[in-house]
Amino acid sequence: MKPLSGNEIRGTWATLILPWNEDDTLDEDRLASEIDVILESGVNGVYAHGTAGEFHTIDKHEFDTISEMLAVRCEAKKMPFQIGVSHTNAHISYERLKRAVDLKPSAMQVILPDWYPVTNDEAISFLRAMAEAANGIGLVLYNPPHAKRELHPEEFGLL
Repeated sequence: MKPLSGNEIRGTWATLILPWNEDDTLDEDRLASEIDVILESGVNGVYAHGTAGEFHTIDKHEFDTISEMLAVRCEAKKMPFQIGVSHTNAHISYERLKRAVDLKPSAMQVILPDWYPVTNDEAISFLRAMAEAANGIGLVLYNPPHAKRELHPEEFGLL
């Protein structure tokens, strides 16, 4: 998929809600069906691994499985998609991003490091490292309600 610029990411984007089996394993069949329904619903794009997608609870295998399933289905339908690479551990976010680059999403969704409220300089350093690893794929900065640092509009502009 072609990376989207900031002004190209607009409209309604659907998020994946993860279906789980009784034994707490990912229900891949229901997830595939969910993605297919979303792709036919008329949205402008799809994203995975936000707070509704339980980004902080999934393991490496689940992250990779969900991301690949989304990428393959979106590519087939020419639907823009974002992969959220966020995690409460910044190193895991960075590793997720490096693995997700090969799936060629339209954008990568990130949060700031979440173990303490980072300074502007720390946030800029982190975002630069993430942008460099993204290899030309744009970043969407997500400031979830649980963030240790609440960003205000002027701070988004700075970052």
